[in-house]
Amino acid sequence: MTRELELLRRTEIWIAWVRVFAVPFAAFEVAVVGDGHPAGYERWAWATAGALTVGAIAFFWLAHRDLDRRGRVRIGFLALAFDTAIVYAFVFVYTFEPSTPAWGILYVPVIEGALRYGMKGGALVPVVVLPLVFLAEWWRAEEFGPPPFDLDHVTLPFGLQILIGLVVGWLVDRLRAETAVVETRAAEAEELRDRLGRRADLLEAVNRAARALGSSLDQTRALDAFREELRSMIAFDRLQIEVAGEADSVFVTAGEALGGDEVVAPLTLGDRVLGTLTVARDAGPPFTSEEVEMLTLLASQVAAAVENIRAYEAERLARMPWLAQTTLG
Repeated sequence: MTRELELLRRTEIWIAWVRVFAVPFAAFEVAVVGDGHPAGYERWAWATAGALTVGAIAFFWLAHRDLDRRGRVRIGFLALAFDTAIVYAFVFVYTFEPSTPAWGILYVPVIEGALRYGMKGGALVPVVVLPLVFLAEWWRAEEFGPPPFDLDHVTLPFGLQILIGLVVGWLVDRLRAETAVVETRAAEAEELRDRLGRRADLLEAVNRAARALGSSLDQTRALDAFREELRSMIAFDRLQIEVAGEADSVFVTAGEALGGDEVVAPLTLGDRVLGTLTVARDAGPPFTSEEVEMLTLLASQVAAAVENIRAYEAERLARMPWLAQTTLG
């Protein structure tokens, strides 16, 4: 699930819980607080409370469903439209009350719009519902006046809606931007940690192979151990270590070169190049960048081990000239 989709899901769930908790308050308003309903108004009030209950259950269920981004956006728009309709239904029902305390809930859709869409939603919702505010004031004046229609009852709520919507929307936009920065840095830190972990694993693998090569000064045993250790880390078909200036390679694995993919790394010791380390793969996927890096690092370790083996062999032959003659012969 993407960050944006998760944010939409969490916002929808949070608003769904607010809607659920609004149900008992609406019932309390109709049953206890809102007394003296004109004829038919209490019935409309209960109908609105019932619609709120049904909608709260439906949108609570939808908020917890696994939906794609398009589905989340559609559900969010429908939920905002539903909440706006419920709020203004209560406003129209309770216009008979002096000073209409129900007008305090006019700001609920504005805040919801700002939570969903930031400053754009906080500014757009008041503009869209402005005709409903105008109509509610006209309805109050016609049905329950005096006082007569007062434009201040329209402009003042509209101005407060714009102000609240912009402030809440700005806070939401800023919070989302800061959250995005934090999540980006967290992702970068996680990637860096993974890279360091892979690097540590790589160095450990190189050290294991180098230790295997240096496990014995006997050329055959050392190179056999090295080959087996390297095979446990990288799949290959041919391994060859060539030493410059010598007729034969220090070690050549069994098998012939069949083409395919190969990595050739220089055996460097200080500023000298002793030879090359060649690892070939006749079939299968090409060598990865991590495998190439491993072989490149390993080549310097191999160079040191090869130099030690050569020095040991030279000293051994120097002490036993007859062995050198036998070997050369």
